[in-house]
Amino acid sequence: MRSIMVPDICKLVSEENTTNNMLVFLQKTVFSNNHYLSHRENLEKLRYLQFKNIKPYLNKFEELLENANMCLDPEGLIKDREAFDLFHMGLFNRYKRTLRL
Repeated sequence: MRSIMVPDICKLVSEENTTNNMLVFLQKTVFSNNHYLSHRENLEKLRYLQFKNIKPYLNKFEELLENANMCLDPEGLIKDREAFDLFHMGLFNRYKRTLRL
């Protein structure tokens, strides 16, 4: 995975005309489609057990979800229902029972 801190990225980004083009270039370079599976795997492996309470778990989940979505085209994004299922999968059973709809 390429990093935004790699020196050649700055040169390449500066060649773009507008800030929107720069952002699109960065997204395609740092978060390319072939990195999606590793980000998705991280989301699926995330468990509440790794955290002391729900807030840090939620923050980490949202960070990983954003990273995964950055690798996808707008029509392929992980939507609310799928995101909820992934979040729910990482919870303890007692919390899952509380969230049953």
